[in-house]
Parts: sequence; C-alpha cells; structure tokens
Amino acid sequence: MSLHAIIPAAGMGSRLGGLAGGAPKSLLPVAGRPILLRAVDALEAAGISRLTVVVGYQAWRIRDALGERVGTVAIDYAHNDDFASTEHGFSLYCARHAWARSRLPVLFMDADNVFVPALLARLLAAPQPDCVLVDPGLDSSGQDEELVLGNAGRVSGFVRGRARDFPHCVGAFVGMNRFGAAYMDRLFAFMQELFEREGRGFKYERVFHRMLVEQGAAPAYLDSGDLGWVNVNHPRDVARAESLLAGTTPSSGASASMSSTA
Repeated sequence: MSLHAIIPAAGMGSRLGGLAGGAPKSLLPVAGRPILLRAVDALEAAGISRLTVVVGYQAWRIRDALGERVGTVAIDYAHNDDFASTEHGFSLYCARHAWARSRLPVLFMDADNVFVPALLARLLAAPQPDCVLVDPGLDSSGQDEELVLGNAGRVSGFVRGRARDFPHCVGAFVGMNRFGAAYMDRLFAFMQELFEREGRGFKYERVFHRMLVEQGAAPAYLDSGDLGWVNVNHPRDVARAESLLAGTTPSSGASASMSSTA
C-alpha cells in the first residue's frame, strides 16, 4: 500500500514508573513483544513498507531495536532533540523532512497503542482521504479523555474532557489516523506558523483542532467498529493489553487512559 507511516516515539513514558526499566515506553514488552515492534508487524501485514519513527529520549534504544528494516518495512528516523520541553505535536513536525522525500499519503499512529490488526485494516479501507479513528465505546463517567466532536461523518473539534459534557462527541480519539498528501502539506505549513507564533508546547490533537478552527480543515471520522485497542500509559494498561491480545477483554479499548505519547 502506497502510504508513509509516521510514529512519534520521542517521549519518556514516565507514568509507567519503573515498569519500562528506564527504556522508552514504546519498547515495553506486551505479551512478549515490544509495543513498537507490534505496530511495525501490523504495518508489514498491511503492506506498508515505509516508516519514519520520531525518536528523542534514549533514541539509541529504539534504533537498536528496529534498525533500518523490520521484515519488508524500511525504517528511517527523525529526531526531536527537545523532547523534554515540547509536546508530541512538535514530534510530528520533526518528521516533515522525511515525509517531504516521499510526499505520500500518511498513516500516523501513536507508539504506545496495542491493537487488533483488524482495526488498522478498517482505517486503511476507509474511502475518505483524511480520516481519524474514534471509539464510541467510551465510558462517559470516566476521567478526562481525548475526544473527537463531529457531525455527519466530519470532525468538528478535538477536545479533552468527559464525553457526557459534549453533546456532539462521536468517540474517543484512538491515535490512528490516515491523511492525504494535501492535508499533510497543509498541516506542516500550519505547524510552522503556529509554533513560531505560540511556541512548541502543543499536543497534536490541539494542533488538529486549531487548524480546523482557523482554516476549516475537517477530516472525516471513522467508528472503530468495536475493534479492540489499549493505549498503554499506566501499569494497569499492560494487563489490559495482554488480555486484549489473548482475546479475553471487551472489544472496546476506550476505557483505558487515552493520552498520547510524545
């Protein structure tokens, strides 16, 4: 499939405490295989052969784990040297030069998600060129989450809060997105202007929201179809992810913490 995958994996993952042993969170083993390598396996199975990983904290560990190729997936690296003082919106921006060499449509996904392969297949099969996955199975009584607002198939906002407080909430933000080349071109140009104007402390969900509000760039949203995923942020999420892979958890991953990695 002619897509350029981008995975930001520059952050420290401090909320896992000592569980990651000081290594980047994306290298935490789940059911015997690091989270990031599981994602690369899924890319290979989907026929995606080009991947840029954004590294920062202990970048050498990720380089050693992945190298320049995993199976049929060729891997290059972009660096966020300021990972400790920026947010993952800037990590995505650090991949702009790598993307400019291909200018392909992008599959953009978090480095700390464990998911069933069918979820990726669902996103790739969507007819819309610009699309974000949402999970409508969110427990609305839970803590603040990254949410997507929408109407008639189009995103109207990216917010953080409780689903019950937003009547137009269509689900939790899964952290798996597919964007066409035109959207990416526009996004990187918007990021440059935004960061120069207001600094680099933006999560990428806030960047998407600002671009939507200021420029009307509204991607489509796609229901996750009750397919399982877990965003691994806390030690309890590891057990949930392993249960998911073993087929023993409810299909929705939205009751897990949703905050994305840097």
